[in-house]
Order: sequence, then C-alpha cells, then structure tokens
Amino acid sequence: MDRTMFRNMALDIDGDLEDWRAGLPSTWRYSTIHGPARDAQDLLQGVRHMYATLWIAEAWNNWRTLRLLVNQMLDAISVDSHESVSLQDLARQLCTDVCISVFNFAESPSESGHVAMCDPCLMILPRLDLPDSASVPRRIGVSEPI
Repeated sequence: MDRTMFRNMALDIDGDLEDWRAGLPSTWRYSTIHGPARDAQDLLQGVRHMYATLWIAEAWNNWRTLRLLVNQMLDAISVDSHESVSLQDLARQLCTDVCISVFNFAESPSESGHVAMCDPCLMILPRLDLPDSASVPRRIGVSEPI
C-alpha cells in the first residue's frame, strides 16, 4: 500500500471517529473540573473529568485510544513538519485526557485493567516531551504497584 492510500485511509478513520464524537447525545458529555482534589490521586495537572457512568468513561477512553493510534500512524508518515506538530499536540491532549479520566475508575472492581488504558500514552510520552511525563505513572490513580 502506498503512502497516499494509507494516509487517506487513516484520515477517513479519524473522520469517522470525529463524527462519532460529534453525534453523541448530551448525556454522554463529560464535565471538566479544575481545582483542589480530595487527595493527590484525584487530579492530573489540576483537572478531573466527571462522567455519567463508568461505561461512558470507558467508551471515551476507547475513542481517545483509537484516535491516538490513528494519529500516530499519520504522524509516522507525515512529511509536513507543521502537520507533525499539530498531530503531536493532539496526541498530548488525548494522552492527558486518558490519564485524567483514570480517577473515575478508582473504585472499580477492574481498576487495574483501566489503569492499563494509559499504556499507549505512557509508551509515547517521552517522544511527546511532556513536562511532567516522569510523574504520570504515580499520579494516575494507581494505589498499588502494578
């Protein structure tokens, strides 16, 4: 498969993912809370997301992870430095949002599986040069060693 065909397929998938987000009912929206936490594990970068249900939070994280994967494919084949910067900015935001949302799973019976949702982000954080990437694993709501 040539680069152009691969790029077009990835852009189509990303468009489908954006269409999914745009078509969500208002009950699927989440709120963003800024400010003090009950304890240090409640927030990442001073932010917490609140979802109506854990299932909705998990669906959002699945969407973010899929967009991240498509985004990384596009970045790998990009020859435009401006596009690459834009893709990396989006990847930073998607990773940050996934890690912020982990708080919602703190009391979930399958907590360790949800913490693993950050794995794709943790693999690419050094490449994205996030200022506090070294602190993310300790601050994503993990109460026991993995």
